[in-house]
Amino acid sequence: MSPAEAILETHSLTKIYPPRRKDVRTLKDIWDKITGKESGKPVTALKDFDLSVRHKEIFGLVGPNGAGKTTLCKILNALVLPTSGSASIDGHDVIKEHGKVCRTVFPLFGGETDMWGIFAGRLNVIKNLSFVARIWRVPPGEMEDRMDHALKVLRIDDKKDEWFQKLSAGEKQKAWLACMMTVRPRLAILDEPTIKLDVGTRRQFYKVLKEELRDQFESTIFLTTHNLYEAETLCDRVGIINKGSLVAIDSPANLKRYVAKEQSVSMVVRCADEASLRNAVGMLSNMANVSDPQIEEAEPDMTPESARGCKRLNLRIDQEAQDLDSVLEVFAKCGIRVVSLHTSEVSLEDAFLRLTEESPEAKKDG
Repeated sequence: MSPAEAILETHSLTKIYPPRRKDVRTLKDIWDKITGKESGKPVTALKDFDLSVRHKEIFGLVGPNGAGKTTLCKILNALVLPTSGSASIDGHDVIKEHGKVCRTVFPLFGGETDMWGIFAGRLNVIKNLSFVARIWRVPPGEMEDRMDHALKVLRIDDKKDEWFQKLSAGEKQKAWLACMMTVRPRLAILDEPTIKLDVGTRRQFYKVLKEELRDQFESTIFLTTHNLYEAETLCDRVGIINKGSLVAIDSPANLKRYVAKEQSVSMVVRCADEASLRNAVGMLSNMANVSDPQIEEAEPDMTPESARGCKRLNLRIDQEAQDLDSVLEVFAKCGIRVVSLHTSEVSLEDAFLRLTEESPEAKKDG
């Protein structure tokens, strides 16, 4: 990717936090502080993290809890200083030239909606929006129309005269999203922006991100999310981060092809006792063409009579081998009867789990 195409870049970005300080509760804790024995291990949040996000792209970053997503967002907003490496937006260093960067970037942290302290609790929503819009230099002639449209899309137009402090957590989140829709920034950095939204508002917001901010106003969207459906349906490209390192980056369709050779199989089986089923699972685990067999409870909508002696078994099978018959033979040997069987295509969730399981960091952790 040429520098002209990239609006956001990081190079060997690393962040190492010092050991967490121990609470002082006993005399021994005091002694450990004095003698320096309380020190733990430093925490590596990001490690040699290289990323390039294109202009007018919706880019999603997904990863387990503690993978480094929020740390990255805070570095990009100069809230956390990196240990080494660099990050730039529009060619400007996010730390050294933050004054230039913040003119074109709008940040939002889903779990910390009021972290900036800009919204006044005893001002109504529309006055707070107007204040933020003036900070980001929204043209005065467009401000009212933009705010009205944002509040209507996010379904809080009936709350525009309410004090901000009286809003629910979800409504406060919507008010911050309304700010972004009013500002229409060149780059929006969103850390789990839909975490508190209801399903209807979330889907309407997806439409706004794609059709208005990206397509009409040429904004770039960088977001982190735990919602893999959100990443798959919304993002042009997705990066998967694990233990502070980027383990994969591609379109959702291409990431799914990574595990496309596999097929997900889910079946309800009936057995005389659970020991027989566990014996069968042990045999399946040793088969080269079968992976990740897991036992679950049977369907919740089954009647108590039909569910008696039934369990659900989920596994993945090599599509190239097409060796489902060998799985059924194992069940026959163990005296297990298959009540129902369902196969499905792989999802982005399957790719995510496989890539995070197979990353060098995951293997190192055992």
